[in-house]
Amino acid sequence: METCQECGKHCPQDDLQCRRGRRYFEGGNEMKEHNKHRHHKDFNELTIDEKLAVLLRRTGRHVGHRGRGKASQDQILMLLARNETMNQKELQEILDIQPGSLSEVLKKLEVGELIVKTADEEDKRSMNVALAEKGKEAVAELRANKEEKISKMFAALDEEEKETLVTLLVKLMESYKDDEGKCGYGHGRKGHRHDDHSHKHNHQS
Repeated sequence: METCQECGKHCPQDDLQCRRGRRYFEGGNEMKEHNKHRHHKDFNELTIDEKLAVLLRRTGRHVGHRGRGKASQDQILMLLARNETMNQKELQEILDIQPGSLSEVLKKLEVGELIVKTADEEDKRSMNVALAEKGKEAVAELRANKEEKISKMFAALDEEEKETLVTLLVKLMESYKDDEGKCGYGHGRKGHRHDDHSHKHNHQS
């Protein structure tokens, strides 16, 4: 079965987990041929701006994958820890994955007694998801390991290099301000932080 080459997840065609992958397969042969040439273009032939774009995209993909993973069990547990109870549809929107993929991950968490699912009082066809006691213990362990995990991502840089990189990235993101003057860094889709996502049942943490 053909897999998507649009990001590092390499999802199978029948289980695409991001819009980029769906656009890739829906775009037909013309888009695939274009992407094929784009991915195989020699790095040294790129302009300096193109090199920066490629490197930022690749490092961002790597950090995102190591820091969160793809709709992983850990990611869902952390979201639930910050929001107490979430509707399954909300989780699907935040994670940007197919309903079947989310259901599969939630089923594993439920079997592991990490979450509990209850029917939504306003929509009986929908389910609310919350952490079970065992899930809360798992979150505590995840948080304890988070600092070490992040440090390893940037172990190749010394402190001065890290400070320089932060300064440059902040300057770059400041240049992406929207019409309302809001800075682009630190936000997920639609201007919301995924980690601090709030919904109708809970206050933002």
